[in-house]
Parts: sequence; C-alpha cells; structure tokens
Amino acid sequence: MTPFDRTVLAASFGDRNAIDALARSHHRELVAHALRACENQHDAEDAVQEFWLALLEKRLTRFPPETGRAGEWMRGVVECLALGQRIERWYAMRWHEEDERPTAPAKKEV
Repeated sequence: MTPFDRTVLAASFGDRNAIDALARSHHRELVAHALRACENQHDAEDAVQEFWLALLEKRLTRFPPETGRAGEWMRGVVECLALGQRIERWYAMRWHEEDERPTAPAKKEV
C-alpha cells in the first residue's frame, strides 16, 4: 500500500489530518473532475465540498485498500456527487420552465 493509499484509507475513516492533507493536495483536481461530469462550476465545487463533508461525517463506503486505486476511488465518489448535482439542476430548471409556461385562458360560461 502506498503512502497515498494509506492517507485515503485514514480519510475514509474520518481522520481529520488525512482529510486536510487530501483537501490541500487534491481539491483543485477533484473540482476539475467534477466540472467535467456536471458542466457547472458552482455544482462542481458543491460536489467536492460534499465529498469532504461526507468524509468528515464518515458517510462514505470505506476505500478498499486492496485495490490500490485511491485516486480512482476519490474521483469516482466525486463524479457520482457531481452527477447528482447535474440531475438536481436539470429537474429544477425543468420545473421552473413548467411553472412559467403560459396557460390557456379559462373558458367563459355562457
């Protein structure tokens, strides 16, 4: 297991020092990866912030160290969160468009 894998494993158990080290060294890379998935800067940043928060709150499936793919694990989680942001934005835009559609005038009773 590489030192990076050990850091990611510790972070996946909620180790604040490991999470801080990863955030300092990989935040920009993860935002760029999220941006490719959701195509919106704000949503990409939100997805990565959600990733760090989920690590702190121990809400993620633990990184499986036997795979030796810590970077892939982090990018995969961030991509899922970013796609969730993209779907939420799509639904919000769609509902907003439906709310603003002109409606047919009511029929007058004779």
